[in-house]
Amino acid sequence: MFIDAILQFSIGSTYLKIINVKCIYIYIFVGTLRYSGFAQAARQLQFLGLLDTADHPSLHQQGPEVTWRKLICDLLGLEDANMFYDNLKNKISERTGTDSAVDILEELGLLDNQNVVKCGTPIDTLTHYLSTRLALEKNERDLVILRHDVGIVWPDHKIENRGINLVVYGDSNGHSAMAKTVGYPTAIATKMILDGEIQERGCLLPFAQEIYRPMLQRLRAEGLTATETSKFA
Repeated sequence: MFIDAILQFSIGSTYLKIINVKCIYIYIFVGTLRYSGFAQAARQLQFLGLLDTADHPSLHQQGPEVTWRKLICDLLGLEDANMFYDNLKNKISERTGTDSAVDILEELGLLDNQNVVKCGTPIDTLTHYLSTRLALEKNERDLVILRHDVGIVWPDHKIENRGINLVVYGDSNGHSAMAKTVGYPTAIATKMILDGEIQERGCLLPFAQEIYRPMLQRLRAEGLTATETSKFA
């Protein structure tokens, strides 16, 4: 595995007041762990138009049937969808500038003559297809890892490094780890609103103690618990 991308951004003074942190500036680096090849595959799918969010005429639900191979030809503007398979692969390599695009499409079955379940846009159509193609098999489970490294310089100039780790495994025949980490907080917040524990209305940030403390307690009861470490330099 490797870090797919690192984004850097800063937090301004307005946000620091909200979270009650007194300092001049905070810089945050965000990285995502991906399996090797994931980022390259995503970039090739984007380049080929499969991640486009606009409606595509070939994917109109009332239109004629279209196969994945025909759809790829349409997205690339190739008029002859019945060309020899090797010729199509050469066209894809020429357009993308790499042979890996063909390997990615073949591995995902996106050059097969299987009919597409049309969902209007390329990205919705691809998402629907991959939701079954890449679904977890019986007894498989997913894993969510969240890691925060926080560097702190205290007023006495001591430097502290804090680490916060959250590791959640999915249930092999139940909820996935992604479903738990996304769904449980949403469900808890919804029930807090329905029960009158959260009285404010509108778009709220979960920084008030009366919101995040009971929410964290209930998440721990569901098995979602983070561990912390601290080390002074």
